[in-house]
Order: sequence, then structure tokens, then C-alpha cells
Amino acid sequence: MNTYRKTSIYVGIFFILSTLTGVLSVFAYGDILQSTDYLTEFSANKTRIVIGTILELMCAAAFVLIAVNAYPVMKRFSGPIATGYVVGRSFEAIPFITSVICLLSLVSISQEFTAAGGNNETLLAAGSALQAMRHWANMLGPLVFCGVAAFPFYTLLVKTRLVPGWIGWWGLVATFPYFCAGLASLFGFDTTSAPAILMIAPFAINEMVLAVYLIIKGFNQDALESVN
Repeated sequence: MNTYRKTSIYVGIFFILSTLTGVLSVFAYGDILQSTDYLTEFSANKTRIVIGTILELMCAAAFVLIAVNAYPVMKRFSGPIATGYVVGRSFEAIPFITSVICLLSLVSISQEFTAAGGNNETLLAAGSALQAMRHWANMLGPLVFCGVAAFPFYTLLVKTRLVPGWIGWWGLVATFPYFCAGLASLFGFDTTSAPAILMIAPFAINEMVLAVYLIIKGFNQDALESVN
């Protein structure tokens, strides 16, 4: 009997869903968020912003659902790591929710700004504050908190052999530069630069490889039976 087969499929699906919705949200926003005249742009592109925020909320939910579904399997080997993973991925979701609140608030402010003829210093100041909050939330969530949650997760995969060793080691090693890119971003490191992409890409690719493996093969049954 293949124990936790459905669980592995769900975990794999939510890994893919988190990446897919995150990427689609970037396309939904386009260059609106980087516009110097963002208040006017937000007002004119409300639908795109709302679609982007829905995708971000789906991404945040997927983070939590990955951990919740993986919890029963991880708990068999380490209760503290399993609980920590759920907490870590939940913390990862919080900045996404914060970002969504900022963006929807900016939509409301942009409409007031447009109605005022595009000349209101108070609204401009409020918009700048929300943009700054959204920026820091985006630095903490996808990079720093994700990296913190990933270290114990991949350590457990390596120790338990729930997946092939090369997948676990790849994820564990790739987590370090990924996390470092997140920390560096707090000091102004451009996460869209070529060096940043080289630091982030191995981790992102590994997550997709892990997701596909879990959907097709599932968790190592021998490893699961070893703790019965």
C-alpha cells in the first residue's frame, strides 16, 4: 500500500500553484507598479490590480497548504520540524497579504487622487507610504521567510530520504544563496539583476522538480515504513 500517495500529490500541486500564481500576478501588474505616476496608473488599471491581488492571495494560500498537507508526513519523523514548517510558511504568507492590502488601498487612494485632479500632497504621501510597505513585504515574504522555512524542510528530506537524495541535497544547498539574496535585498540588492537570478533560480527550479516528482512518484515508501 502506498501510504500518503494523495498527500504527495496535493503537496506537489500546491508547490506548482504557488509558483504559477506568483508568476501570473507579475504579468497581471505589468509595469504599473514601477510607474512614477503610479496613482494615476492604479486608477486607470483597477481591474488588472484586483486580478493581480487575487493571484497573490492564491499564492499565499498555496504556501500554507503546502505545509499543512506535508505536516502528517513530516510529523512521523520530527514533530518540531513539521510544526515549524507550518509556522514558517504561514509567516511567508503574511507579507503577501500585507502587499495585497497595500495595493487595494492604493487603488482607493488613486481614485481619490484622480478625482482631486491629480494634485493632492496628502494622498501622494499616503501612496508613498503604502508603496514602501509593499516593497518591504515583498522582500521579506518570498525570499527571507521562504528561506527560513526551507532549511529545516530540506534537512528533513535529506535525513529521511522521503525523496531521492539528489533532490533533497539540491534543495538544501540552493536554499543558502536564495536566503542570502533575500537578506541582501534588505540592504538594496537588486533581486532582478543577473547575480540575483543566479542565486534564486536553482532554488526555484528545485521546487518544481520536487513538485513533479511528488505528483508522479510520491514519497519514498521504504522511508515511511521505517518509522512504523
